[in-house]
Amino acid sequence: MSLWKRIKQALKNYLTRMEQSNKELFGNGRLDCCKLNSSRNDRRL
Repeated sequence: MSLWKRIKQALKNYLTRMEQSNKELFGNGRLDCCKLNSSRNDRRL
């Protein structure tokens, strides 16, 4: 296997893992700043 194919496969695997992680954190829906901020606890003084 050539070097470029290994690099491409490693990048593809990384992006797949990142996608799965994002789905676990944010779900499958469209990201909306209002929805993200409503689930976060703001502790501003």
